[in-house]
Amino acid sequence: MALKPRIDKTDPKVGSFRAALNADWTDADINKVWAVGLNSSGLVVKGPGTSGIVGIVIRTKKGEKAGDTIDVHTAGEVFPFVETDGTAVVAGTKYYGHSDGTVDDVATAGVLVGFATSDGRLIMRNPNGADKISIGQILTTGTAGATTYLRGDGAWTVNAP
Repeated sequence: MALKPRIDKTDPKVGSFRAALNADWTDADINKVWAVGLNSSGLVVKGPGTSGIVGIVIRTKKGEKAGDTIDVHTAGEVFPFVETDGTAVVAGTKYYGHSDGTVDDVATAGVLVGFATSDGRLIMRNPNGADKISIGQILTTGTAGATTYLRGDGAWTVNAP
């Protein structure tokens, strides 16, 4: 019998959010770990959508339709974890979400979603949240001060009095 991954630990106040599905969820894709994003309408899609990968989902109910509200997990633990294609977990390995929504250990063109522990658990801590930018995105002109600060998008701005 195939392993059925489940969200094992999460704090619903800070470890997940709810949004509606953009499209029907196929029955063939239930009981699998998927990396998801939001499209320009704020609906959940497999892969990055327009938001980038924002979390993972594991659907367990057959027949979910577009518009149904689901939980997207951004922090927590999945147990037992297996890759989307059913490949067994490797302890100490990082796992990545891809443009097609699959989750595996291939870093190329992937977005980090978590890492595996010795007991076969995926640990997620939302390393890709909207508040995280790369050092290359920070504009080099500007100095922090009482009225000047660095915004979350890497640009400097002046706080109007």
